[in-house]
Amino acid sequence: MIDQLASALGAAFLPFVIAALSILVLVVLIRFANKNYIKVPPNMVAVISGRKRTITSDTGEKVKVGYRLVRGGATLIIPFLERRDDIDLRVITIPDLKVVNAITKEGVPLTVQAVANIKIGSEEALLMNAVERLLGKHQDEVKRIAYETLEGHLRSMLGTLTIEQVNADRAAFSGKMVSESQTDLAKLGLKIDVLTVKELADPSGYLEALGKQRTSEVKMDATI
Repeated sequence: MIDQLASALGAAFLPFVIAALSILVLVVLIRFANKNYIKVPPNMVAVISGRKRTITSDTGEKVKVGYRLVRGGATLIIPFLERRDDIDLRVITIPDLKVVNAITKEGVPLTVQAVANIKIGSEEALLMNAVERLLGKHQDEVKRIAYETLEGHLRSMLGTLTIEQVNADRAAFSGKMVSESQTDLAKLGLKIDVLTVKELADPSGYLEALGKQRTSEVKMDATI
């Protein structure tokens, strides 16, 4: 009699036990998904590392890397096997790019002040370079590295041009600076959006003499 009663009670409570276990499993799954399902905004790239995957390089070669990239989307991270790091794609402004007394082609020292906007490129190849060289670095560190790269290119390029060439068409000079520095920046995963020359100055007074000469020529042409 007692065994029959216990069996009946067990059969009656079995649906409740199953329901309780189902709810418990559901809660665990929700908490797992809430903790490990990440969303990545459009101006960020999540680097999920920990598992090997095969990708195709720029040369068409199959290579294995230990990470995957998520750009402006969402993904599930596997606990204990994967970790997340972020790369910031927002523009970094370098407002004080400056070279002092760079020697131009004719041997005249020239000081150039410019402003540049750079960013980590969102293209696959640039992102892979950025992962290898810039991952974990703060934007201030990235800014410093970009500054040093651009400063070196700016000084080097001034050595191939005359002051007249730089002063006559600053937009063309800026465009050439962008194209020539992009190769080295790309190796870091960076790209340059804008570079604008703000000011030219020379301690020898060469630019001032050029200006006076040009003013004199304009006045002479007007008189004629």
